[in-house]
Parts: sequence; structure tokens; C-alpha cells
Amino acid sequence: MRRSLRARRALSTERSSRPAPDIGWREVAYFLAEVVVYVLVVWWSLALQGPLLLRLLLAIGLFAAFAITWGLLVSPKAKWPLRGRADTAFRIVWFGLGLAAGTLLILGK
Repeated sequence: MRRSLRARRALSTERSSRPAPDIGWREVAYFLAEVVVYVLVVWWSLALQGPLLLRLLLAIGLFAAFAITWGLLVSPKAKWPLRGRADTAFRIVWFGLGLAAGTLLILGK
């Protein structure tokens, strides 16, 4: 049995009427800053002196540590979300470590 065009349109609008996620400029800025921190930390660890395998392991380990801590504590779907001062302190330290990695990379250390 064929449905009328009106019935099919009604069904398609019911399925697609989910609310769009509320993503603002702040969320986009945090995401871009997060990606920059990952890039800086990995780049810094690969720029160190020493065997390539050791540098690769360090890069993978630092990336995993940064991603896991962010994902568990600060991300929108965090398992144990930090609130208030703890969240602010975590973000200062986390982004500060990324800034330190970038600074050391620029200085060549």
C-alpha cells in the first residue's frame, strides 16, 4: 500500500525534527584550542633529541594522557565533570602545559 506524498512528508519531518545541538562560538574556540594543545604537545615530543621510537612512544603517551584527562573531566560528555574552581584550575594547567610545550618548541629546547 502506497502512502500519499503528504503522509511521507509528515513522517520525514517527524524523524528529522530533533533539536539541533546548541553550539556557540565558545565551544568552537575551546575545540580549536584543544586541538592546538594536542598538536603542540605531540610536536614538542617529536622534536626532542633521542631515538625515534622513544619520541614516538612519548608523543603517543602524552597525547593519550591529555585526551583522556580532557575527556573524563572537562568535555561536554565528561564522566566526572569538574565544576567551578576545579574546572578553571584544570583548564589553566592543561592549556598552560600546551603553551609551555609550544614555547619550548619555539625556543628549540
